Amino acid sequence: MSGEAERWWVTGAKEEMSPRDILSEPLVGWRAWHVVYENSLPVLVSWSLNTTWPARRKLESACERHGPRPHRDHDCGIHAFKSRDEALAYAGFLPYEGLSFVRAMEGRACVAVGRVSLWGRVVAHRGGYRAQFAYPYELFLIDGDQGIARDLARRYAVEVSDEPGRLAA
Repeated sequence: MSGEAERWWVTGAKEEMSPRDILSEPLVGWRAWHVVYENSLPVLVSWSLNTTWPARRKLESACERHGPRPHRDHDCGIHAFKSRDEALAYAGFLPYEGLSFVRAMEGRACVAVGRVSLWGRVVAHRGGYRAQFAYPYELFLIDGDQGIARDLARRYAVEVSDEPGRLAA
């Protein structure tokens, strides 16, 4: 991304987005997911909207007002935090000064926190990013086991660790 486009993208100073403002190379953010069983296999489910993340396919944003592309003046898009600690805090695993969203989900096997690739139209904001497309990049399980890690790795074709100590690295 050129310096001028990058400055705009970070500050959001332009009124309209142009094709050069659409990311073709992924940006990496952090998220938390519920891990639940579907047809006897673990799947990733969005923390707040219960969206099941597709395996080996991108997740595409959907908004009734703006379609698949996030809009600067709306909270649509696939959300990700800028840091691991923000994602952990949002999920209730660290103290957080912002909005924490501790949420138990019926049938949850464990929690996954990890990095996520974001691309397409991406809107940056104070707390992180909102993207048109996303896919998990790597996952760390909290209260998961080797079996869940192995099954998620096969399903999503990403690295998965069930060792909480690796998350701190």
